[in-house]
Amino acid sequence: MRYYSCSTFRNKGASVCHANSIRADTAESFVAERLKEIVRAPQILEPLVRQLNEERLNQIQPLEQELAVIAIEQEELLAKIAKWEVVLEENPELVETLIERLKILRTRKSNDQRRENEILHFLKHKDQPIELKDVQTILQGIDAMLAGQEKKAIKELYRFFIKKITFDKETKDNIQMTMAFDEKMIAQLNQLYQETLSHSDRVFFVIQTAFELTI
Repeated sequence: MRYYSCSTFRNKGASVCHANSIRADTAESFVAERLKEIVRAPQILEPLVRQLNEERLNQIQPLEQELAVIAIEQEELLAKIAKWEVVLEENPELVETLIERLKILRTRKSNDQRRENEILHFLKHKDQPIELKDVQTILQGIDAMLAGQEKKAIKELYRFFIKKITFDKETKDNIQMTMAFDEKMIAQLNQLYQETLSHSDRVFFVIQTAFELTI
């Protein structure tokens, strides 16, 4: 019997996370039925997409402030890295002492750069709202791809777009699914759709703005 387990439980064990799994067939049945429900009653999506767009607007100012903080930190990190590189060049005998320090600084710089790119990408598309029709098309296409598939294929498809599944730890009820879609994910779904349903090069899924949707 298969189960979905809490990522905290997998990484840190039962001492950190208890009541940490749910039967796979229960979770997968919920996902399938919830998708069908939304496809049959698209009005369910309207308030959800509206809320997502409101949340996007509320993120703009905090992200701009975070970007400014990252810029300052990047300057400080570059200065520190340059300083220790000079020290290392002039004192090669200190390599064992300084190399780890430089590694930490470069890792921080890399993480900052990654976060900066994420924020810049978001701000670049800040005026492009999440379109209801795009979300509907994505969910309709996924529902169509799930129809008639074997359990193994369904599991692989879920891994494409399901970010997390939450549930009441005691009763295993109140299940919620969070789906995440970005440009890379949409490209993968288009390829899978072509392989399983359309057998053509026509693009089925389109996305202007990356989003996460919890249902």
